[in-house]
Amino acid sequence: MSQISSTYKLLGGADLIGTGFVNSALYGISFVLYCFSARLLYQQLEDPYQRRRSLITLIHASIVIACGFCALALDAWRYKISYVDHGDYPGGGYRYQSIAQGLPMGIASSSLLFAAMDCFTQGIQIWRLWVVWNMSRYATLMVLLPSLALLGFIGLEIAIATFDFHPELVHTDFALTLIPAANALSFFITISVAIAIIGRIAMIRRQHIKIMGDSDNSRQYTTIITMLIESFALDSIWLTVAIIFTALNHRRSPALFAGRQFITGTLSYIRLVSYLLVIYRVSANRGWEKDTERHLTSIQWNHGTQKTTETAVEEPVTMSTV
Repeated sequence: MSQISSTYKLLGGADLIGTGFVNSALYGISFVLYCFSARLLYQQLEDPYQRRRSLITLIHASIVIACGFCALALDAWRYKISYVDHGDYPGGGYRYQSIAQGLPMGIASSSLLFAAMDCFTQGIQIWRLWVVWNMSRYATLMVLLPSLALLGFIGLEIAIATFDFHPELVHTDFALTLIPAANALSFFITISVAIAIIGRIAMIRRQHIKIMGDSDNSRQYTTIITMLIESFALDSIWLTVAIIFTALNHRRSPALFAGRQFITGTLSYIRLVSYLLVIYRVSANRGWEKDTERHLTSIQWNHGTQKTTETAVEEPVTMSTV
């Protein structure tokens, strides 16, 4: 019994530190990025050429940040009931919330909010991929597999969220296979989209250099690729660590299980930071000069009217929907 109690205390510590303190800090970073981005996007609403794109981006980011706030608030409510009100429960608050059936339904709905956040942040990656490849005859083929993976990911996220309404099923063999499957699909989406987008931009850069030579304009492609790699890296690293913890047979080691709980518990807010970091850098025109749109020749990221201001390989890049 003492070994069981110590195991639940270890898991409770990972729960409090991971989905408590760390998620609060990550949300704080996300909220700051959101405020900066919202101010810039609001200013861009005055530009008729950017109004529609800026409004859609602002609404999307507002929905995601609102889901993050509500999920964090519901988690705080769960901590109070589990660790404060029932801290003397045998095995501690974590064991109480794992096997007890007295948690309010509202608390369980936090998992639905986390699922919504994940689906929004993963779905925007598919949109970026479509925008990049839209002018290619291979666009449908490139988007097909990531889109199917996204549908599977959404289904798994909904299934995982429903287990919070039935805590007695959380640690069953079937439930324990859902999170690794969702992580694997998420990893596939992130990596496949990153390779496809970066590969597309690299090909256009090579065409640009072949036609116009190695100029300052062509170097902007490298800057864009660097920014995209940075945006995908954080999410990919976190997913890789989660998959590694799962592969190490966590069920035989409480420490490994606690580590996986920490990684998966913070994954949604890692995605949120990565997503808003890209929104901010694009809104602030980071990664390229102010006249990039006038000089670069590439794919049209915002599906705007096709215009050409100079001899171009393809349509002018605006990078506004990255």
